[in-house]
Amino acid sequence: MISNDTVLNLTSLGTGNYELMYSFTDSLGCTNSDTNQLSIGLSLSGGSANILVSEVYGVSSSVLFPVNYGNGITYPACSGLSATTFGISFTNNSSALAGNTLIIDWGDGFIDSTIVNIGYSYNHFYGFSGSYPVSLTISDSLGCSFTTSFNIYFGSTQILGLSTPGNTSLCFAPYEDSVSFDFEVLNWEGDVTGTLYSFSCNDSSQTKQVSAPLVVNGVGVRPWLIFDPADSSLLPPLVPE
Repeated sequence: MISNDTVLNLTSLGTGNYELMYSFTDSLGCTNSDTNQLSIGLSLSGGSANILVSEVYGVSSSVLFPVNYGNGITYPACSGLSATTFGISFTNNSSALAGNTLIIDWGDGFIDSTIVNIGYSYNHFYGFSGSYPVSLTISDSLGCSFTTSFNIYFGSTQILGLSTPGNTSLCFAPYEDSVSFDFEVLNWEGDVTGTLYSFSCNDSSQTKQVSAPLVVNGVGVRPWLIFDPADSSLLPPLVPE
């Protein structure tokens, strides 16, 4: 007898079409049976693909490594090129996905529709440096699908600078045990959201960190960031702690 709460465990089945047959026998020995069709697709929903993201230079390429940056995982290429090509490929660990439909949204208005080919590099050229949101959607013939998203970034290495608008040589007064200095941050205005700044001194004081944007609505995002709207200068005082 099968009760209403019977659960059939189908986890051992692979993908494909199956016929489920069930039969019953009543108290008088009479029997009957029926069948149903089952279709099991790839377990893609909520899954992820093992991919490699590279910056491509003709016949050679350089594998990029993901970092937590801005609003999610980002693959940065800091080659300094004003235009470049990125490649996405699937590793052998994604072999179960081979042959399924693949849609790549490159984040710049271009979308490629193809199939998953393990080891093949899907390349895309970007004519302008910046950060682009990329999404990969993989679907099988039974309608199972998943989407994985990340960002890719390329541009020149950040041009940093600190100036010293004030005196950098001070003497302790008899009643003082520390002094502070102001340094002006240069070239911060064009920072991409998520750019991480670290300010440190070789006196064993605590390193100060802050992520761009450094100024919001005319105010520094940390108490120790002093923004002067008159000349757009930004001062992070380094104070021994």
